[in-house]
Amino acid sequence: MQKNTKTVLFAMAVLVLSLFLVQQHSSLSIITVSSGATFSSIQDAVNTANSEGGGTVILPPENINCNNELIQIPGGVNVYGQGIGSTVLTETVAAPFNTMFVVDGENGQPVRISGISFHGLVTSTDDNVLGSGIIMANANNFRVDHCEFVDFPNFAVDVSQTIPNCLTRGVIDHNLISDPYRRVFGPSTLWGYGVGVFSNDYSDWDSDITHFLGKYNTVPTFDPVAYIEDNTFNLTRHAVSSNQLGWYVFRDNTAFQDYNSVVDVHGSSSIAAGGRGGEVYNNVITGPIGIGFRGGSGVIYGNTIQAISSIEVLKDMDGVVLRPLNDLWIWNNNPDGASSDGNYIQNQDYFLRAPNQAQDGFTYTPLAYPFPFDTYGINDEQTPSSTPTPTHSGGGGGSGSSPTPTINPSISPSASNNPIKTFDWLSNAWIFLNNAWSNFWRWLIG
Repeated sequence: MQKNTKTVLFAMAVLVLSLFLVQQHSSLSIITVSSGATFSSIQDAVNTANSEGGGTVILPPENINCNNELIQIPGGVNVYGQGIGSTVLTETVAAPFNTMFVVDGENGQPVRISGISFHGLVTSTDDNVLGSGIIMANANNFRVDHCEFVDFPNFAVDVSQTIPNCLTRGVIDHNLISDPYRRVFGPSTLWGYGVGVFSNDYSDWDSDITHFLGKYNTVPTFDPVAYIEDNTFNLTRHAVSSNQLGWYVFRDNTAFQDYNSVVDVHGSSSIAAGGRGGEVYNNVITGPIGIGFRGGSGVIYGNTIQAISSIEVLKDMDGVVLRPLNDLWIWNNNPDGASSDGNYIQNQDYFLRAPNQAQDGFTYTPLAYPFPFDTYGINDEQTPSSTPTPTHSGGGGGSGSSPTPTINPSISPSASNNPIKTFDWLSNAWIFLNNAWSNFWRWLIG
């Protein structure tokens, strides 16, 4: 009888502790940065959230000066502003300047940046210099949404895989990206990318295009992947560009520029691989060249393009290249068709039709639109916002609208809404439970 009583009491104690730990694990920190914020105080809040096992930092609705500073954000920490034009990070040092947010996602935890205006500063005709809004380095399941990026001479958002085989993928949606400085300083300003997708791998290559098309999870391939949808781009060098195995899906965006190709895939050299390619569909594009593929593979369809040359297939390197363009399908654009510089051959390297089972051995189905955040465990919770989001209905269908989300931004850490301790504490607690169960069963059967 005594043994049965002990058994029941022990089991109840372990059950209560288990439920408590589950509650702790599901309740991450929410830290509000006070008015009068600086980059230093934001960094302190990020560090605190990280030390408590992850969470969300909420910025105040005000202008916050950036004096050539940067904020380092680890995986597992989100940063939310109060909306475009409300929370504004303003660079006070003319380019070159540090990247404002540097995200290190090596720990595999997701990151979301939302509801912030990032304002860079360019004051000369030399814009071939450093100066970016966000670097997403080795970040898995990241999201950058409902933000504004103005006057960054390097990248608005740089998606970089710097560690081989480190999953680097995420979504960039409902942002405004523009470089009006290029109108001020004239045609000699040639840079200012919107989104770049890269790795530091110059040679590895997965030749099976079906590992990419219509996929977010491209494993066994570990090339960096970015879904870029429902954004507005203005006066960038390229709205999007990829190199060194980068892959992107560019859909339901509006893009205007007066220089270069709006959408770009870099080609290979004789010793280094270029961009792996991309899916480009349902966009409204205006520029000298609408879409330019210099390498890689992919699909281009359903776009409305106003350009001197709507779609170009070309080779931009002399001699034999390491990974020539192939497996590119182009169809149902307005205007339709594509031009080639003669280095790549229609019906051999590229095709003016959709892929199909009879001719290609597979059929193509795009990933669900809007992006299925819940399916892939990407943060889609409501965030503070005070401005309407960009909306767009692309050339091939699909509407890119989303409601203006709101939450209570006044939440601050307390014992009631911030019960989580550190992941180290949780780990120790689970180790305790495991050992307790083991000892219990030894005692019970002994």
